[in-house]
Amino acid sequence: MTEQSNSERTAPATSETNGCDGSAAMAESSRRHFLKASAALAAGVTATQALPEAAMAQGASDVELNRVLQQRRTLLKGGVVLTLDRGVGDFAQADVLIEDGKIREVRPNIVVSDDAAAAIDVPGRILIPGFIDTHSHSYQGILRNILSNGRVDPDYNRDIIGKLTPAFTPVDAYAGMLSTALGMIEAGTTCVVDVSQVNNTPEHSDALIRALQDSGIRAVFAYSDGERACRAVSATNLPTAAELFQLRGPAADARAGRAS
Repeated sequence: MTEQSNSERTAPATSETNGCDGSAAMAESSRRHFLKASAALAAGVTATQALPEAAMAQGASDVELNRVLQQRRTLLKGGVVLTLDRGVGDFAQADVLIEDGKIREVRPNIVVSDDAAAAIDVPGRILIPGFIDTHSHSYQGILRNILSNGRVDPDYNRDIIGKLTPAFTPVDAYAGMLSTALGMIEAGTTCVVDVSQVNNTPEHSDALIRALQDSGIRAVFAYSDGERACRAVSATNLPTAAELFQLRGPAADARAGRAS
């Protein structure tokens, strides 16, 4: 997080407390409220995600929605800011100004006119840089919890990779990727390396990339030939680079070029 305009560090929020009594539900509700308010800190996230939860509720006025959509800047006011940047510092109470999806300024008492930015009050909430997930098979979001007691070998390799993954349609791939990406943003993860294993056709690759773009998350799309490649590789029989090229085949290479 920096004060320069080219900074792209994001700052999703977490609840400042983690109570174990009846206040837990309220804390979770507040966390969800603020995550919606601060999601615009991720570059590319749509402005509608910056609205407080109340503004998105049924019957909310279109006036507030239109006001935020029309603004280039969003001001988060009065939060606990942990920048993890020694050059900027941490603040018990400060404001964060976002302009065109990037953090422009971090300091206490930023003053902007009401018609120049969408101001959102976040007292008692923590603003921190977004987390990074470096290994995710994100298309499997729609398969969550179906193999809770399974092992990687043989259960996952047999059932998820060997049976379900080949049956995925492009629509399935899009839904799985989008649900995973949105869940990550809500939980405070704003960047992901997606190790993609469901590139069954060029249409699958297109759907996966489109889901990442639609979610607004930062992502590295790590193309994989999927089930065929995984089946041929084991810990005791790692292929050479030449063998991997042959394993991929012309169709896989064409899909990789299409996805890039």
